Amino acid sequence: MFSHEPFAKYVAEFVGTFFLVFTVGCNVHTGSIGAAISIGGILMVMVYALGPVSGGHLNPAVTVAIALSGRGKISLENACCYIVAQLAGGIFGGFHYWIIFNDAFLLQPMAGYSNRHAAWAEILYTMALCYVVLNVATTENREQGNVQPHKGIPNSFFGLAIGLTVTSAAIAVGPVSGCSLNPAVSLGALFASKLAHGVMPTNMLALYILAPLFGACLGTLFFYFVQGGLTGQYEYEKGPSRPASPVVSRPQSPLPRYREPLPTQQMCKFLTRGEIFFIPEEVEHHTIYLGISWKIQEGYTAVDIDASCVKFPNEGRLIEGIYFDHHQGMENKRGGESIVMHQGDNLTGKGVGFGFLADPNLHHKHGQARVVKDDERIEIRHLAKLRRFQPRCTYMFFVINVFSAANKFEHMQDMTIRIVDQDADHAEICRFEKTDLKNNQKNGFVLGVLFWRMDRWVFQVVDEAFDIKEHGTYREFEPKLRKIVRTMEGFSD
Repeated sequence: MFSHEPFAKYVAEFVGTFFLVFTVGCNVHTGSIGAAISIGGILMVMVYALGPVSGGHLNPAVTVAIALSGRGKISLENACCYIVAQLAGGIFGGFHYWIIFNDAFLLQPMAGYSNRHAAWAEILYTMALCYVVLNVATTENREQGNVQPHKGIPNSFFGLAIGLTVTSAAIAVGPVSGCSLNPAVSLGALFASKLAHGVMPTNMLALYILAPLFGACLGTLFFYFVQGGLTGQYEYEKGPSRPASPVVSRPQSPLPRYREPLPTQQMCKFLTRGEIFFIPEEVEHHTIYLGISWKIQEGYTAVDIDASCVKFPNEGRLIEGIYFDHHQGMENKRGGESIVMHQGDNLTGKGVGFGFLADPNLHHKHGQARVVKDDERIEIRHLAKLRRFQPRCTYMFFVINVFSAANKFEHMQDMTIRIVDQDADHAEICRFEKTDLKNNQKNGFVLGVLFWRMDRWVFQVVDEAFDIKEHGTYREFEPKLRKIVRTMEGFSD
């Protein structure tokens, strides 16, 4: 995954649109017989080059289509900034080919065709262009999407498909309307003609800007019909959150390093900060628990750490928190068994004399006689059921806060978070160990997050400490967690 600052994305859209408009102008003024191929080719390579940065829209109509298609692909603020950057790039491109040729063509219907003919040509082929973009470059569902399942790798043909759509359109309706299909191209061409001839017909400005935008709306409407908008399936399946694709802003997940899913019989994987681990598919149907253990420094008798599981949907609004005072989730409101449960409220932690996780007889899980190695744990009885009973829950953060007198982590020496498959003889799936807590002056800690991506549950180590109100609950974490969710979803606040 790639993560870029908003300014970098806007510059990418400006540069890509500049080269597109400049290429159009040069082909027209040189009378190139390969103009359609040249224009489609420059669009293709710019989409490939700038896709990882901005998504490579390079067309206000495409940006409008992606924004209207929903699914959280681009925020309204980013869409507006993209359009401004594209229009500026178009004007800059028109200015440069006017400088070189000391002339500019007037964008208007070709001889023998009326404004109505040109408008329909622009509408229909812009609709085709936006429809292709939405289908080949923004779909990620397993049944009809264009991303390899579980790996997040986009298809390799999206740029070629988009470029060839423009080439086909240029050959088909270039002799009718001139084949703009792009308000940025239209504005750049009309601006250049104003510089060269002092003429910018307002009726042409309306035709070549409004017609592509209307075509974008039609393309989005048909995409909605085809991709499950009416039935709540595929791209419009209710609940799941998906990562952005190559033609949209990428989610800015911190330190995104991926691991392949591992079968449960393999050894436990030790994770590092920011590392991502796919939960094996078979484990999603088992009871698992996230266990938290800690060791205190010598000379201290107790450090009371409270663990919580905090749920969010992909839009970043708190659903609920599960902790010692609210130990059952509300996933099944029909009276069934809770799926996510808080187990245990240990008040001491493991002293240094016992050794870290060395004495399994020291702590007991509340409500059960068997001894466990964890000071506190969050139990999840079938992740697959959670998707069925609470589809809006796409993020589950695991946080801890200090309730001891010192109200800091400074008396802790070590801490471990591990995910265990209870139905596979308590086999550890993965774990993260933190040993640099000494003299830590914070009192809130975000350990990790389970989140839904590409029809799979994924665990990521967050490992971030910060200050919260003394003796606060999970609600003190809400602003920080909301910001993390929105960042991972690609929203800009």
